[in-house]
Amino acid sequence: ETPKTKIFQTMMTKLPFKKNVLFVLPGKDEMFVKSSRNIPRAKSLNVNYLNIRDILKYQDVVFHKDSLFCHI
Repeated sequence: ETPKTKIFQTMMTKLPFKKNVLFVLPGKDEMFVKSSRNIPRAKSLNVNYLNIRDILKYQDVVFHKDSLFCHI
């Protein structure tokens, strides 16, 4: 299956995000990254690269459940 920005954009409009959103992923997910990279108010980040600046910059932060249990 190929990544689709249009599908990701539809998901973004259906969820109650206020302004911008950071998605924290447990590992490399090319489909998610490629689908979200053209959305200006969304950023995806590997949990190993999470930092305080990104957390403060984004209005909403969404953690994939597996990223909460990753060993850094």
